[in-house]
Amino acid sequence: MKSTKIIYLDHAATTPLDSRVLEAMTPYFSDDFGNPSSFHTVGMRAKDAVSDARGTIARLLGAHEEEIIFTSGGTESDNLAVIGVPRYHAKALMEKTNALPHVITSAIEHHAVLEPLIAMDRKKEIELTIVGVNREGQVSVEDVVAAFKPNTVLVSIMTANNEIGTIQPIGDIGREILKWRKAKETVFPYLHTDACQATGYLDLNVEKSHVDLLTLNGSKMYGPKGIGALYVRKGVKIQPFFIGGGQERNIRSGTENVPGIVGLAKALALVQADREVESARLTILGGGYLVSRCGWNYVIDWLGLRLDFA
Repeated sequence: MKSTKIIYLDHAATTPLDSRVLEAMTPYFSDDFGNPSSFHTVGMRAKDAVSDARGTIARLLGAHEEEIIFTSGGTESDNLAVIGVPRYHAKALMEKTNALPHVITSAIEHHAVLEPLIAMDRKKEIELTIVGVNREGQVSVEDVVAAFKPNTVLVSIMTANNEIGTIQPIGDIGREILKWRKAKETVFPYLHTDACQATGYLDLNVEKSHVDLLTLNGSKMYGPKGIGALYVRKGVKIQPFFIGGGQERNIRSGTENVPGIVGLAKALALVQADREVESARLTILGGGYLVSRCGWNYVIDWLGLRLDFA
């Protein structure tokens, strides 16, 4: 029988594990297998590995180490942000304003954001506003700002869409939120972004984008599956899902997935180092695909170019 060569084109769903990531993870499966909460040599080695990984991710995001919370993946990080923030503030908000927490999101968010928000809205736990997008799949900053209310506690807009690839104006939204907070003398709303699809292509500095919460996922950037992180800016309060050992600042109890955490940090470091070169390479590949399928006239129009060959 002839062997069949597989051409894999589903990297937005998951990526293969980079061999350099696997190499970094391998010692923590069997040699340095300890529990990071244990106070013996093997446990302290694991704790040091988790601490080093947290520091690497924090540096790449322009954040502080204590602002990085490790999770089981992008879905948990998204859920923790969009469920945990409004639930934490619900009681105080109701007592102060007699209103439910208000959350703003877009119509093209990942299901890990949309579905929990819609479920909470149906249960009358939150008030939800879903803003639309234009023909290019982009959210209007003006539409987001127009949806602000005194009880708005969270805005969740993804950085890059997982199906059509549209990059959203997160920095512009962040600046408008800062203006609103200053004018209203409030800490709300917080800004969350799902950046899972953006890790290998965009600058994720949280100070430049003004985000308060940011979701990462290992399997979208040549890292391991089953590991993710949530950046949580100092001062942002979240109601935890898991309670027990007090790991991850009491926000996400449970013994840490040390090999996964090490792999996540290594993968993020690698893709962020290569992101400009990789973005340029994929832009060319994308253009070539459109030319082959649609012709140059379509691509020129798609890029918004008006060329005169006369």
